Amino acid sequence: MLGIAWLGITAAAFRRWRIDTGHAALPIGAGLTPEAAPDLTAATDHDTRRKFSWAHAVTGSMVAAVLIIGMLFGTGVLATAVLADTRLGQIDRAAVAWLAAHRSPVWTTVTDALNSLGDSRAIITVTLAATGLALAVYRHRRPVAFLWTVMAGEIAIFLVASTVVSRARPQVPTLQPDLPPTASFPSGHVAGVLCLYGAIALLVQRAATNRIWTVLAWTAAVLIPAGVAAARLYRGVHHPTDIAGSVLLAIAWLTAAWFFIRPAAAPPVTRETGA
Repeated sequence: MLGIAWLGITAAAFRRWRIDTGHAALPIGAGLTPEAAPDLTAATDHDTRRKFSWAHAVTGSMVAAVLIIGMLFGTGVLATAVLADTRLGQIDRAAVAWLAAHRSPVWTTVTDALNSLGDSRAIITVTLAATGLALAVYRHRRPVAFLWTVMAGEIAIFLVASTVVSRARPQVPTLQPDLPPTASFPSGHVAGVLCLYGAIALLVQRAATNRIWTVLAWTAAVLIPAGVAAARLYRGVHHPTDIAGSVLLAIAWLTAAWFFIRPAAAPPVTRETGA
């Protein structure tokens, strides 16, 4: 029965794909008998790119978000229950304890600055600035929709995942005692900067004519989240596996949003210069 159901689902999906790409909706049995051979003709050249649909983008993104939440829930259970008493679980706790035992005024000041890169004000400010630049460069709404979908979806996924996993903060003196005590997995700060600067890097890579801008964008997309992650560990508010969960969230969600919204299909505006 499962095999029959799977065949039915794939057949329906293929039929829907033909309609979305402009092909005729032929009867299910068309072309399946040898007698239909004389009716076969060579296909003409045509654009095989999938037509964009906002309904498809919204639906696909929502399904992807649910799947990512499920993945994070499984990862969270693995980190908090299955592996808690293993060597990995011991290392997870010991790493935070070691950092807490080696704090210094200098490093506390440094992590204050790094931590601020992942707070709400910084993320909102950079998102708004990136929105303006995307509009100026692309002159198209889809790259902006991609950016805002990434950020809004990241918040929603993080809130649901952290609630259902409900992991306690590390048992060390924390430098941020005002945080919710059971929202350790995943790290919202790290997931936020990963999604934000990852989305910006993808858009820059698509639009930049000079490779140096792409290199700079991807460098920021790696170094800024790394700095925020180090600060969160140092301040005693996350375990290393919480950071790993944020990386999973960001990679999966960026991939899904890029696939369904397809901002690369909206080419950036090029300005011709006179001779």
